[in-house]
Amino acid sequence: MVTNEIVEQCFTLIMEKKFQEAKERIAQNMGNTKSSRVMGSAFAIEGLISMQSAKPPTLPFDPNDITKFKRMLNEKESSTWADDFDKGYFATWKKFLKFADEKGLFGQQGVVENPSKEEEHDEGS
Repeated sequence: MVTNEIVEQCFTLIMEKKFQEAKERIAQNMGNTKSSRVMGSAFAIEGLISMQSAKPPTLPFDPNDITKFKRMLNEKESSTWADDFDKGYFATWKKFLKFADEKGLFGQQGVVENPSKEEEHDEGS
């Protein structure tokens, strides 16, 4: 069974750049499930691993527009068209945003959508 604790452990491993360990945690706890919601959660975590292991790390939104992204996730998750897979996927993204916000990760280097935007801002200071 996938718990919030397992999901948060994966988030922590991702932020510590322990991508292989995060993948192993997914495989151990989510790999043999038939639950669509759990599979959606696993796909969200795998996407986070992929984005954060990229050079440079990326996010699918501008950290300055996090409120807009959260609103979009809420709309997608609560849509009448969302199935269990979608709900697991979007719920995991919402958990990640809450986790990252609590850890203060959006202001740190390493969780930046477009580093060139950050550099442009710094040059004008």
